[in-house]
Amino acid sequence: MEQLKNPSIYKLENYRVVGAYISEKDQFILETLGNGNISEGCRIAIAWSAHFYNLGLNTEMSLENIGLVTVSSTDKHITE
Repeated sequence: MEQLKNPSIYKLENYRVVGAYISEKDQFILETLGNGNISEGCRIAIAWSAHFYNLGLNTEMSLENIGLVTVSSTDKHITE
């Protein structure tokens, strides 16, 4: 394990381990996203963030003006 310039970041082969404080509320959210696994929840949160960034969402935009539409394969009115 190699310690990088930032004392809270270590490089493990092809992975970086970042030590960061997250609140209990944020831990709960990440555990929920990852079905009980905070690491998987972080991976999912990063993937979603990258997806929305690639669609044009950036940190200067207000989330109050963003809408999200989902379509289920069981939806009987998917054209509406």
